[in-house]
Amino acid sequence: MKNIFIIIILLYGLIHIPGFLPGANSAVSEKRIAQIDISSWLPESFTVSSDGRRVAYVSHERNMWYVVVNGKAGKKYDNIGAGTITFSPDGKRVAYVAQENNAWRLVIDGKEEKKYDDILGGSLVFSPDGKRVAYAARERNRWFVVVDGKEGKQYDAIAAGTLIFSPDGTRMAYVAQA
Repeated sequence: MKNIFIIIILLYGLIHIPGFLPGANSAVSEKRIAQIDISSWLPESFTVSSDGRRVAYVSHERNMWYVVVNGKAGKKYDNIGAGTITFSPDGKRVAYVAQENNAWRLVIDGKEEKKYDDILGGSLVFSPDGKRVAYAARERNRWFVVVDGKEGKQYDAIAAGTLIFSPDGTRMAYVAQA
């Protein structure tokens, strides 16, 4: 908490240094979005929506893990995928990967999707308008992309970080090994 406080003060101070930022003569305001219980949170999981109105992070209680969005705790799971909390570009939706009984699933806006053997880290992506979501999943030894809950063609591998929607959100591209 001390580090966060220091960062806020430094940014506030930089904005008010004359000539540091052009056009930065306007007043800075603060708004509390959520209160964080720092005794149980995972600091590296902290993320803020692009519109700055929502925050999310992973927390734990007795070996169970859950995501907190704007102070509201979600369902508890055996594990939450590292670095998987993702807000849609408009900040209205949030998704993450959770593990329960050795199976992984996507959780979108609190709703659980189908369970898979694995979900590829770094593959979760929203369309530019935030209406569609995609990720790479594995069943047995075959990988495939899931777009809006629909499974695509199966491959030997899918490269992490390569899933991307077209600017209008109607098409999807990724790198896969047949």
